Amino acid sequence: MKERSPNREKEGSFVRHLVITGVRQIGKSTLANRYLTARGVEYAGYRTKVRERTEVGPIYEMEELLTGNRQPISRLDGDHIAGIPEIFEEFGAEVVRRGMASDAPVLLLDEVGRFERSSPQFLSALMASFSGKQQVVAVLKQEKLPYLEAIKAREDILLVDLDTMTREAAWTLVREEFLQ
Repeated sequence: MKERSPNREKEGSFVRHLVITGVRQIGKSTLANRYLTARGVEYAGYRTKVRERTEVGPIYEMEELLTGNRQPISRLDGDHIAGIPEIFEEFGAEVVRRGMASDAPVLLLDEVGRFERSSPQFLSALMASFSGKQQVVAVLKQEKLPYLEAIKAREDILLVDLDTMTREAAWTLVREEFLQ
């Protein structure tokens, strides 16, 4: 497949990044993966994966795509699952910075949600990534948090809300914006 630049003008603004949101298990990561496969380029960043299932809910880990290193980002805390801010502050922030420093043309941030809210170093790296050299493909939880709202309000993104369209309509939108 021929490499195409994802940097196109749309209605007077410069659309560069792909941001996907929606409720849990609606297909956000699936759409991101479909785009990355179709684009056919190297990418850096991270994926969030289930590390363990508990009676309260899943415990997650962050996997760095460049190295394969993994760290838990949540834990069972009594009757609920809680984020581990120090992992985001150290490991997570460094994963984003390493990805930004890499030669990969795309930075995948899969996924961003409430666990990160007490991690200013991670949030700083996250926000800086949208001003870096790479296209960012970000998967956002459907939550009302200031940093998620700030990302969704950017003029240089294509925001795909899977709560408001079918998966095929979303894919058509992504394909037309970035792959044609």
